[in-house]
Amino acid sequence: MLFAMADTEDGLKKAGRFLSKLGSQVGKAAKVAGNQIADAAKVAGPKVVETAKVVGPQIASGAKAAGSAVAHTAKQVTGLGRGSVRLELDQTKSAPGGTITGRVLLALSEPVEAKRLVVQLRARQKMVTVNRDSGGKGVGTSHADVFEFEVELGGAKTYESETVPFELTIPADALELKASAPSTPLGDIARTIASAVSPTAGPIEWQVVTRLQIAWGRDLTHDVDIVVTR
Repeated sequence: MLFAMADTEDGLKKAGRFLSKLGSQVGKAAKVAGNQIADAAKVAGPKVVETAKVVGPQIASGAKAAGSAVAHTAKQVTGLGRGSVRLELDQTKSAPGGTITGRVLLALSEPVEAKRLVVQLRARQKMVTVNRDSGGKGVGTSHADVFEFEVELGGAKTYESETVPFELTIPADALELKASAPSTPLGDIARTIASAVSPTAGPIEWQVVTRLQIAWGRDLTHDVDIVVTR
């Protein structure tokens, strides 16, 4: 009985010493691993920072370039943000055979690639139109071109903000001009109504129009009404 107890105590002591030794070894291994991790972090840390310093500006530059490209495309499609073209006339009333002088003011936010810059003298007349469908007949109005004369102020180039003068001559027969209805069934109906109803056509309306024609984008335009009378 005493021998059995002695053997048990001796076994427990040996087990204790083994576990103690194992714990010490685990502790040492953990300490070594911790030091290695700390050293690796010290080495990797500056590299991560340097990489961020290099990549960060590149990402920012790429995002800025992409944003600029999107903004440029939006300007091309909508015309918004490009600026404007405006007409400045010295007179808005003239007799037949007279002249209209003025300037086209280009107020552009940036240089614009355009096909050409034109100014136009235009006359239109309001006409009666008749539409027939399954629902019956409807009478409306439209505009018919009476006269057009265009002057090119600049060809294909890069346009910037500037002022371009021009001069337009009113045709001598301006007051005798009339719109002709198109040669179609609808035109025949319009002529029939014109012969039976009075008035069927309004006065001729004169305008000066300028246009900066932009390739693959929305043109910049402006128009001003003028009066042609004796």
